Amino acid sequence: MKILLNDVHTYRVDTVEEVEQLLDVSIDYYAIIDLDTIPAVIEEIGGLTITLDEEIWKLNKKTGKWYFVFPKGKQTLNAEQVETLVRNRDYADGDISRGKMQRKIMTALIQNMMSAKNILKLPAIANVILENTNTNVTVREAMKYISELKEINLEDITSVNMPIADIAYKVNGTSCVLVDEEEARRIISEDWIYTRSEENNTEINEE
Repeated sequence: MKILLNDVHTYRVDTVEEVEQLLDVSIDYYAIIDLDTIPAVIEEIGGLTITLDEEIWKLNKKTGKWYFVFPKGKQTLNAEQVETLVRNRDYADGDISRGKMQRKIMTALIQNMMSAKNILKLPAIANVILENTNTNVTVREAMKYISELKEINLEDITSVNMPIADIAYKVNGTSCVLVDEEEARRIISEDWIYTRSEENNTEINEE
């Protein structure tokens, strides 16, 4: 039976295990973050400064008319505005651009969290995130990583789109995108980290 990756929890399937199998990687630490976490963090840091590459419009489902939401350029948004941006699906390519926007927001969020005015707020921010996150990272570990955040070079943080094989795929009648598994594994193995298979081969060779 095929199911959507974001529905695996509904079927009591281990999300981490599914991602490990899909990408052929071993995941030591994970964090499944509820979208409600982002507005909560925005409240904690007093707004999100972000630069939008284009104007954002939304579709009124009742009238069928588009209405203007956010201008292009640099601006500071409150929690409610960020939530609107995070959940917006009204793009020509739907969830593909929505995913790109969510990663853009996450990058801006990290930049804002690491600004001089928010460094001292990091422990409180960590608590907000942990309260709304399914993770195997302990509070002690989180606080340790938080203390090291200021040493991170933001240019070393990389995110990519999951490569897509089909944008009109259906699972149980639900439209979704089909992942190009071969290309996804190539990206992981060549550009990021060892695959699980490579790690196993290394262990065997060492023995």
